[in-house]
Amino acid sequence: RVVASRAPLPVVDARDPGDAAKQIERGLTEASKAIPSYKLCTTALRAAKYDDAAKAARAGLALYANSSFSRLCLLSAFASQKAPADSIIAVASKIVATDPTSMIALANLADAYAQKGDTAKAIETNLAIYKLDPSNTTIGTSIITQLAQFGSPDKALPIIDSMLVQNPGDPTMLRQKWLLQLKAGKFKQAIATGEEYVKADTAAATLDFFQRQIGAAQQDSNAAMVQTLAARAG
Repeated sequence: RVVASRAPLPVVDARDPGDAAKQIERGLTEASKAIPSYKLCTTALRAAKYDDAAKAARAGLALYANSSFSRLCLLSAFASQKAPADSIIAVASKIVATDPTSMIALANLADAYAQKGDTAKAIETNLAIYKLDPSNTTIGTSIITQLAQFGSPDKALPIIDSMLVQNPGDPTMLRQKWLLQLKAGKFKQAIATGEEYVKADTAAATLDFFQRQIGAAQQDSNAAMVQTLAARAG
């Protein structure tokens, strides 16, 4: 599906308002040259003719190099064809440069970076996606999982904290936060979160839970807590 994007016009450097109006009009005229090709591209996309869609998109870009609509259509064609990651990155990066809020460009960019194994860029892009819609718990949960897999639990913790503000006491989120803190080596905080977790879900107080909590207390050099947890586990 093709999503609307910003179509930047050239910067206007005019002597007066009249001159500015003329330059804007010229810019709009230039931008409109790509519209027929864009329409051909979207029609080809709907028909699953991805090579034709890419060809039409390139024709539109040849007529107006700043056509975000044509570039976004080209990206959709590449994504549907499962084009090489570098091809997707090249197109998506240009879209994001002019429209940092383009979710379809950011999503494709994040996937392409992950495919290439560029963990740092994938994390950076995923965080940009989350910042655009922090209320979307589905996106947040997906990004947290990716950050944990990429070995960046510290960057995932602020996201889970913001999600817990909107969903206080949610046992699934508390468990996720607890595991992230354990993975990040934040043992004191993990013990406290673990206690919140089993209060929210008493069935979670399993032997495995206590073993992890005892391990965290040992890492935190908290002998008293080790004894308390061991007594509760027994």
